[in-house]
Amino acid sequence: MIIPTLGGGYIDHTLRTLGRQTVKPDEVVLVVKGVAPEKLERKCTAYELSCTVIEQTGGYLTRACNMGKQAATGDILIFTDDDVLLPPVWVERYVSLHRAFPG
Repeated sequence: MIIPTLGGGYIDHTLRTLGRQTVKPDEVVLVVKGVAPEKLERKCTAYELSCTVIEQTGGYLTRACNMGKQAATGDILIFTDDDVLLPPVWVERYVSLHRAFPG
């Protein structure tokens, strides 16, 4: 799971809904700009998520996505925005679709 964020103003809600997934992501890569990485690391711990927090110092959204992609170690990469409320089966659906259509 890769989530770029600028300022992290609403990411708490996104992390909360990720923590409530029927299938939790193996890893969450947060690419942060304009917010202290330590603050988001604490939020990940509170929602029992395994997060890697990378600080972005330059560039825009495309650079953030590419940074997250390079840091991710999983087989399935899922990108989302930092201001969404995810339904509880969101990750589970993505994983099942990737398994059903592996190409």
